[in-house]
Amino acid sequence: MSIILSQHIDKPSNYDDIPFQIYHYPKRYRNQIKIGDSFIYYQGDRHKKKNRYYYGCGIISGISPSFDSDSYYATISNSIRFNPIVPIYHPEGGFFESKGYNDVRNRINPAWQNAIRKVSNKAFDEILTHAGLSNRLFLDLIEVHHLLSEENSPKIKPILSNFNEIEIERLLEEEYSEDDLLSVLINLNSKAHLLEKKAIVKRRVANQKVTKILKKLYNNSCQLCGVNHRNTYGADVVEAHHIEYFSLTQNHEPNNIIILCPNHHRLIHCAKATFERNEKVFIYDNGHKEALLYNKHI
Repeated sequence: MSIILSQHIDKPSNYDDIPFQIYHYPKRYRNQIKIGDSFIYYQGDRHKKKNRYYYGCGIISGISPSFDSDSYYATISNSIRFNPIVPIYHPEGGFFESKGYNDVRNRINPAWQNAIRKVSNKAFDEILTHAGLSNRLFLDLIEVHHLLSEENSPKIKPILSNFNEIEIERLLEEEYSEDDLLSVLINLNSKAHLLEKKAIVKRRVANQKVTKILKKLYNNSCQLCGVNHRNTYGADVVEAHHIEYFSLTQNHEPNNIIILCPNHHRLIHCAKATFERNEKVFIYDNGHKEALLYNKHI
C-alpha cells in the first residue's frame, strides 16, 4: 500500500521522530500503516503555502509499540530525500493527492489533518516523477527491501574483517561473478559458515541494485566534481562510496551511498575524508572542504 506520512522537516516535532530513519505516531493510526508500505513524506503548514510540500520517500521496514503502548515507532529503509521538493499543488491545478482519489477515498481533497493517509498509485507516481525520480526506481528499491528482509541476517562482520573498506566496496561492485565471489570467501575463511558467505553474496546483489539506481539517477557522473567519463572515453567508471563504512555498519541504504569518480573515491579514502550531512560536504583530514556538486537523494 502507498501512504503519506506527515512529518515536519524544518521545525521540531512533538514526537520522537528521526526523519528518514524513524517515524513516531499515535496509537489511533496503528491500523493505517503496515510493514512493507511505500510512503511519501509530507510537510504541512496552516499559514504558509510555501511550506506545504513533499520532500522524500521510503519503505516501512519495521513497527513496534512504545513502552506504554500509547504510540508506535516505524523504522524506515531505502529512504530518498527529494531534490527538488514537490509542492502539494499540481501544475495543472488542484492537488497531487487528488489524482486517482476515488481509488482510496470518497472526497477529492485529502484529509490534510491526518498524519497518516492513503494515496493513490497515480498520485504517488506523479509526485515521484516531479521529484525527478521514477516508479521503476522505487520498485527496484522495494525489491532490495524484500531481498534483505527475506534473509535470516547471519553475522557477516567477522568475514568482512578480512578486507579493508576499499576491497569490500570492490567486492560489492561487479568485478566478480557470484560464483567467483563465493569461491573467494570460501577459500578465505573455512571456519565461517557457508550460510554467512551466501549472505554476503545476497547483500552484494542488493547493493548492486541500489548503486545501479543511483548511477542512473546521476547519469554516471561524479557527485563531487561532475565528471562523466562516457562523454570523453565512452565508458562509465563511477563507483559507489559508503558514507558510513559498510565494513562497520553493513548499511547500503541509498542515503548511505554517494556516487564518485575513481579519483575522488580514492582521495576520500586516502585523505580520510568524513561527510557532514547537514552541509553536504566532505571534510578532509587536512581541513579542506568539498561540497557535493550534485545531490538528488541525500
